Amino acid sequence: AAREHLLLAVTIYRSQHNIRGEGRALTKLGEVYQRQRKFELSLSNLERALEIARMANDLRGIGWVLHNKGVTLLEARDYEQAHECLLEALQQRQHIGDQRGICWTLHNLGRLYIKQAQFEEAMAALLLAQLSFEQRQSQDGQKNQARLEELRSKVGEIEFNRLHREVSPNPSLIISAQLKRYLEQK
Repeated sequence: AAREHLLLAVTIYRSQHNIRGEGRALTKLGEVYQRQRKFELSLSNLERALEIARMANDLRGIGWVLHNKGVTLLEARDYEQAHECLLEALQQRQHIGDQRGICWTLHNLGRLYIKQAQFEEAMAALLLAQLSFEQRQSQDGQKNQARLEELRSKVGEIEFNRLHREVSPNPSLIISAQLKRYLEQK
C-alpha cells in the first residue's frame, strides 16, 4: 500500500511541478524498495531523488538521499559504494548541522565497518553515534547500543575493551581521517 501511495504522490507532485515534493516522495519510495530488497528499484528512485535535491538546492534532502543510497548499497553488499555514499552523506549533514542525520549516518557507517572487519573505525563511528544519540536524549540510541554489542560479539570481550580504550578518547579523529581520504580521492 505504501508503494502505491508514494507512486501516486510522485505523479501528483510531478503534475504540479513540485520538484521538492517529487524528490521527497522518490526518496521514501527508494526506502520502501530497499526494505523489500528490490535494490535496483531503490537505487534508481534514489538517483532521481538525488538529481532533484541537487537541482532544488535542497541541502537536507541531499544528505537524506545520500544516506538512504548508502544504506541500500550496504544492504546490497556493495560496500565500496556504500562507504562513499555514507561519507558524502556525513559530510553533507555536518555541513548543514543536521544532528539527527549525523547520528544515523554514523550508526550506519559503524554497521558498514563491522561488515568490512574495520573494527577500529566501527568503534569510532558507533561511539560518536552513541554520544550524539545521548546528547539528543534519543531513544534511538538503543539501536546503536545493539550495534556496539554486535561489535563486541564479533571481536570478543578482550579486543572490544582494547578498542574501546584506544578509540574512546578521540573517535572523531578516526572518522575525520576517513572523510579526508574520501575527499582526497574525489
